[in-house]
Amino acid sequence: MGQKCLSCHVCKSSDILVHNLYSSVSKVSSDCKPCNFQGELVTCNKCSTLQTSPTYEWQKVVEKIYAEYNPYFQSNGVEQVIHKANSNKPLSRSCYLVNEFKTKGFLKIRGKLLDIGCGNGAFLKAFSKINKNWDLYGFDLNDIHKNEILSILNVKSFFCKDLNEINERFDFISLVHVLEHIPDPIRFLEDVRKLLKPDGKLLIQVPDWSQNVFILLVADHCSHFDQKTLYQVVLESGLSPAYITNQLIPKEITIFCTNSCTDLVDIPEVNSISPENSLEGIHKFLKDSKKFASSSPLFGIFGTSLSGSWLASELNYENSFFVDEDPDRVGNSFYGRKIISPDDIPSSATVLVPLAKHISSNIKLKLNQKHHNLNIIIPNV
Repeated sequence: MGQKCLSCHVCKSSDILVHNLYSSVSKVSSDCKPCNFQGELVTCNKCSTLQTSPTYEWQKVVEKIYAEYNPYFQSNGVEQVIHKANSNKPLSRSCYLVNEFKTKGFLKIRGKLLDIGCGNGAFLKAFSKINKNWDLYGFDLNDIHKNEILSILNVKSFFCKDLNEINERFDFISLVHVLEHIPDPIRFLEDVRKLLKPDGKLLIQVPDWSQNVFILLVADHCSHFDQKTLYQVVLESGLSPAYITNQLIPKEITIFCTNSCTDLVDIPEVNSISPENSLEGIHKFLKDSKKFASSSPLFGIFGTSLSGSWLASELNYENSFFVDEDPDRVGNSFYGRKIISPDDIPSSATVLVPLAKHISSNIKLKLNQKHHNLNIIIPNV
């Protein structure tokens, strides 16, 4: 680890710390494909934001990722589900979000919504289903899913490429898993704020690296936020954080902002592991995984999202199966291997769980209750 001549893309400070272990581990794209990218992971000593430096190399890698982007291909385009506490019925993550904010009274009876980074329309579909009196609009960098977006009930228009060309003003704007991809996030949020009505509200959702160290391996993520650094970025953009939590959806930060200065919530406390210890933990887990994989005639990987895809690539796809709790994924194939439910794991198999320790420990406990002969390997970070 050492100093290099780079600068923070958030506050522009040149006082940064480079985490050298980052370049020695392989990466994965945010749509769960292996990615040949080294890159520079740094922490800004001024604003504390952990980030991947948006170099020319990074920009070229990101362009290639987005040109071939295929969200939720593991479930044929169906969004991942959330298992809500005290309920056996999983909900799509967007339906879960929209229901929560409607219940909390954050949404008016009618209005205009702009979903930035709308992808194949998962959030718009959920919002349209739950809030039938709203006019909906989508924006994305390309028009691959334009026809699908325009077919959604109450979608009035689809915008593409340049936010500054939008002349509408909106009651509600959503940025779900968008801001972590953006170099210069403060300037971006300032542009987004111009699209809000004076009493408009903004929803931001990003991964929380302090809850999930494996998210550091996503090549096209430029910022790795925790609650405190995201709060600061929002505040610097002129918006007011009115609600912030990392408990609504596991491993993610949800922040609800207003276009005023009167609704501030307190800055959250963050107790996160250091980037160095996180990377060291990832390296050790990979080493352990390779050892158990080589000695196990039958082994599987738990999860078919980012870290599961990353680990399978590192193990040259020699795993026998994947395990997933998402009913839309069970029965499909992922990189040539069948996706099975936790109930169907073969006895005496080895299962590698590439998820943060607090999550993988709970998974290990549940699997041990179902299967007494499994060898379950979890990380220590």
